Amino acid sequence: MQRASSVRCRAAVDGSARVGVTNSLNEFGAAIDVWHSFIPPVALPEREVITACSCSDGDDWTWCSPDELRYRFNTWIRSPHWPAIRAALIEDPTMIHVDPLCAVETLDALAAEFEFQSTTLYKVAKDCPRILSVDAREIPMRLDTVRQIFGKARKDVGDIVKRFPAVVLFATDDLWDWLTVLQATAPGLDIPKVLRSKPTALGVSPQAIAERIRYLQRTFECEEVSQVVALIQGSPQLLVQNSDTIMSNVESIVEGLVAQGDGAFSRQEVFALLRNSPNLAHCQAESILTTASWLETHFVDEERWGWATWQPGVPLEAMLKTRGLAGRRPLGISATYEEMLEISGSCERWRGDLERLLEKKRASSLGYLLTTSKTKRNRLWWVLDRTPEGEQPMWGLNTTLSKTTAAVAKAYGVTKKELEADLEEMESWGAGRAAAG
Repeated sequence: MQRASSVRCRAAVDGSARVGVTNSLNEFGAAIDVWHSFIPPVALPEREVITACSCSDGDDWTWCSPDELRYRFNTWIRSPHWPAIRAALIEDPTMIHVDPLCAVETLDALAAEFEFQSTTLYKVAKDCPRILSVDAREIPMRLDTVRQIFGKARKDVGDIVKRFPAVVLFATDDLWDWLTVLQATAPGLDIPKVLRSKPTALGVSPQAIAERIRYLQRTFECEEVSQVVALIQGSPQLLVQNSDTIMSNVESIVEGLVAQGDGAFSRQEVFALLRNSPNLAHCQAESILTTASWLETHFVDEERWGWATWQPGVPLEAMLKTRGLAGRRPLGISATYEEMLEISGSCERWRGDLERLLEKKRASSLGYLLTTSKTKRNRLWWVLDRTPEGEQPMWGLNTTLSKTTAAVAKAYGVTKKELEADLEEMESWGAGRAAAG
């Protein structure tokens, strides 16, 4: 059927430039009609359809005909994995060229391997469309290699696949090459721990990893490779973050702290702090100083809190030098577990939550506080505000609840909307309290 649409004609011309003039406008129009009968134009415009239907094989271009398209789509739409395949095609339309049965078998294999539900398969295919092209027979062997590298049980590798589906694309030899290079360039690094925290590091090539190790050594002015290993151990994000961003943040922090307190910090001292707290390389200097000042304001009152994080009158600069930006114990929580419980009073409604929080997070650092969202912190502020009158609310405990907003609301007998409204009010009130000192 002839198409009069100028947009369609332009798309056809672009397509014909790639596949030759053998395809008539009717062919292009039919291909577009097939696509849009399964995937609407709003999700995949005509120009992208034409581009997707053409495929390069060396110097030759081939064309996926309308009949082939119907066969592929009809094969997939009868599969329980159609939503996942559809999501992959929208993200990367060139996946139309994969073997249709292979794509289904690959998703079958993942579902069987990890008992993935359809929603998980949808996310995996959307995040990594190329997963449709993996031979299903290769998946068990590749994932067994991942399991060996991560040092985890097979069922736990599923969590890694969810977070970094591209791991399924790597051949076993490539995975072992990656591991060998990292072991050689960062001896002593707890690789399973790093990868559980940042599985996307597997997407960095062995050559890039070796270069990144050298780069971090220069940027953080580390004398020995062991210091670089400690950096990566403390902040696995350094393996995958853009090098220019890291360098910019580090320089910003160094300049910001050196400028504080009339030269109270030397460059050497700031770099020592950064090496001790590598997570701060992802923060801005202003945020570090603001948060440190807030903590100082709220934790110098020994009489009020029952303990002193810093002695009253001790300058911020001296505190940072002696305590570090993130030591073994959190800057804002220097009390012991038992002291915290005593201060909290006996509010049974949230005592259990508090116990779990302190047990899990009392080794938090300033870097953690800086990278934790306000919303998460405010959930705890909200709970603290519900402390019975006469008991001391712990405004200094600036960590996070392990529950979602909805779960917190349910636990305390309010609606989610009521909790969200309270959070907004608490954020405003808390900001005013901090400003007033």
